[in-house]
Amino acid sequence: MKHVRKKFVNATKLSENVVKVLDSAKPNFEAVSKIQETNYANHAVFIQTDGDELIQAFKYFKGKQPYLIPEPNPIVIYFETGRQSFKQIPETREKLFSELDQIYSTLNNFYPFYIHASTCVVFLFNSIEAFINGVIPNNYVYSRKLKNKTESFDRQQIQSTIPFEEKIKNVIFDITKKSFHSEFGNKYENIKKLKDFRDAIMHTKSDDGKPPKVYEDLYTCALDFNYTATIQHVRDFLNYYQPGIIEDCSCGQDF
Repeated sequence: MKHVRKKFVNATKLSENVVKVLDSAKPNFEAVSKIQETNYANHAVFIQTDGDELIQAFKYFKGKQPYLIPEPNPIVIYFETGRQSFKQIPETREKLFSELDQIYSTLNNFYPFYIHASTCVVFLFNSIEAFINGVIPNNYVYSRKLKNKTESFDRQQIQSTIPFEEKIKNVIFDITKKSFHSEFGNKYENIKKLKDFRDAIMHTKSDDGKPPKVYEDLYTCALDFNYTATIQHVRDFLNYYQPGIIEDCSCGQDF
């Protein structure tokens, strides 16, 4: 799988007419200075790229010096982080098993394998969470109808209190009118396994009931997990709801 095309927040492709206007406009340095003096308060900042795209930037102060940094789409940057670790998993796993008869190598080889495996899992799931939380409109209210009452949740409450599957099956369906779990049941099962593994990593628990096998189940899952199918199904999931959000870069290079 090639590295993915970078995407940025609120990216907009500019028409030729708009580009001509922007290129011919003279910068107002006095206005910019006034904005800088107020620390860019109440101003949104956009950058025009060489590809005639307008992208959002965020302000960062290093000491008193202001900098404008293009704001990456977190869905894409998290997926790409997972993909880069995914690429290293086969090699580190193979090296682990090819040298298991060498004690020194055995001591060292599981570390890089698990670093890449856990990073891959955590960031692939982060890309899904970033999508879910980002697609909820600001004023959206989700109603959960129970037998004797109805509970209502605003955007912030949905993000922090509603369980993952309820978000997917109820909240996201209500917003998008699309249902990945209904159309692609087998792929969704891999998404659920990804969540379970991610939870086990993020909330690592020791099993006091089975000493000395304290973390054996976690590490066994890392060795057995189907990373190849999972990363493809995460990609399918994201592109199902936001077509083209994850796409191969056209630069022809991989890293």
